[in-house]
Amino acid sequence: GYAVSDVAKYAAEWKANAMGIDLNRNFSSGWNKIKDRTQPSSWNYKGTEPFSAAEAAALRDYTLKYSFDATISYHALGEVIYYSYGNKKTVNKQSKSLGTAVGNVSGYILVDSEGDSHAGYKDWAIDALEIPSLTIEIGRENTPLAEREIYSTFVRNIRVLPAIARWLQMQ
Repeated sequence: GYAVSDVAKYAAEWKANAMGIDLNRNFSSGWNKIKDRTQPSSWNYKGTEPFSAAEAAALRDYTLKYSFDATISYHALGEVIYYSYGNKKTVNKQSKSLGTAVGNVSGYILVDSEGDSHAGYKDWAIDALEIPSLTIEIGRENTPLAEREIYSTFVRNIRVLPAIARWLQMQ
């Protein structure tokens, strides 16, 4: 078996649903490129097929039901903004522009994803639907976000939604 401390560490790092599917690896764009996890796990297991997780399927259906002008995904670790996916130049350029607007008010650094990860919601929204999209990583320490980071994260993000609204008005 495992030592209790190993199990506690494993559980503390959990970033999957109850079925062990990492929801940000369960969308169709780039799903076949993920090879490292083939069984349910605390992170990076993509599931048996795209949208096999009920949560990912629900988010897909919700996104398809409405005509979104942009999508924003908040994640907990990195203090960066990921803005691109695949080779769709127009939507990646729009996503970069949106990311720049968000970075200007939040101080987060803009990072081109360049195929480092796949099968996330942002990836799917950009690739399949051509919706300008961002993933904003808010924390600087390990997840879950430490209580001491809550206030600074709030301050950095309080102006994000108004910046997105201004950006959308200019489109």
